[in-house]
This record gives sequence, C-alpha cells and structure tokens, in this order.
Amino acid sequence: MNGQALHQYCDPGADIRRWIDKHIGSRALSSPLSLCATAAFTLKILAEGIPGCLVECGVFTGAHPAVMAHACDLAGEVRDVWLFDSFAGLPETGPEDHNPGTPPFEHGGFKCTLGGVLKNLAEWKIDAGALHFVEGWFSETIPSSRTGPIALLRIDADLHASTEVCAQHLYDRVVPNGFVIVDDWNYDGVREAVDAVVGAPHQLHKIPGGRHSYFWRKDNGGDT
Repeated sequence: MNGQALHQYCDPGADIRRWIDKHIGSRALSSPLSLCATAAFTLKILAEGIPGCLVECGVFTGAHPAVMAHACDLAGEVRDVWLFDSFAGLPETGPEDHNPGTPPFEHGGFKCTLGGVLKNLAEWKIDAGALHFVEGWFSETIPSSRTGPIALLRIDADLHASTEVCAQHLYDRVVPNGFVIVDDWNYDGVREAVDAVVGAPHQLHKIPGGRHSYFWRKDNGGDT
C-alpha cells in the first residue's frame, strides 16, 4: 500500500474520529491516529465477518479497548474484548530492554489501576458487559487464558519478556486475515521478541501518525 492508500485503510470515518477527539483526547499515550487505526481494523473485522475476539495486551488508561468496544457498538455487533494488564505498571526490565536514545523504563511505570480504567470507560460511556479484565503479570495470566480465536491482537507491552509471552501464547490464536498490531516496534527488544516467535511479517505496515506502531494481517500460510 502506498501512503494515501494506507491512510485510507487506517481511517474509521469521521464519526469515530470525532468521538475519539471528544471523549479520549489526551488521556491516551497513543496518538489519535493510532486509535483511529484500531477502530478501522475493528470495523473491517466486523464488515468482513472475521471471527474472534479483540485483545489488548497493555491497557494503560483503556483507550484502545474503548475504541474497539465503541466501533462494535456503532456496527451493532457484540464482540468479546479482553484486557490484559498488571494494572500496577511495568515489571522489571531485562537485559534486552536497552534502547539507545531512550531513557530506561521504571519499574511500575505507566501505571493505571483497574479502578482508574473502569472510571475512564464509564466516562467514555463504554458498556463493560463484553469486556474481560485479566489482572496480573502476563507470564502468570496469558498462558492459561481462554480467549478463544482472536480477530485483533494488539500488543503494547514495551518490554522484551512481556512481548514474548504475548506472542508465544496468543499469536497462534489469531485467525486467518486477523489483525496484529505491535505498538513498540521501535524498541529492539520488542522486535526481537516478535521475530523469535513469529518471524518477520511479510507485509509489515507502519500506522500513519501512529508513532512507532506497526501492523500486519495474518493469512493461512503466513502474514500479509
């Protein structure tokens, strides 16, 4: 896809763009265009009839799961949305998490409690009925999770070990033509974790205006 086609592909339409600007604003670390892409991919999943749930690994304030749920609501369809997070901030970094030019992550950084996320979702008028909150370190919760097939997997784990757990235990659950988003593709440790489990995606696309977020679609024989 060229630049213009990619922008169109990641655009959910004016109604959702306005909703994101009005309701979420600055309470997300992600850019508005990154949130728009999550909404656009959710709408494509629904329009194409791709089966499976929607998964966010690394929830922070809850902005991306809120966008997923809102897109489903607009489309008149219910999909389970899974939210994996410690709700206690980041775990300890490992030796693979040295990123030149980037300050080291602090243990407990990017913390938003489960109560804080629920408060945000209520303010954004998101019905939590289809949301599944899984609290705890990824290594302790994701391997035994029962998400079932996944249509959209978004990994925003920041760290090598956390990303590796997500890829090892969730990537095989992504259905053909499902979407995979990795938010921190600029971090060496994150890329290495994905490459070690998944291999290099054949068609990797940078989300326009998404800072360091990349996505691809999974097909029957690999990735597209």
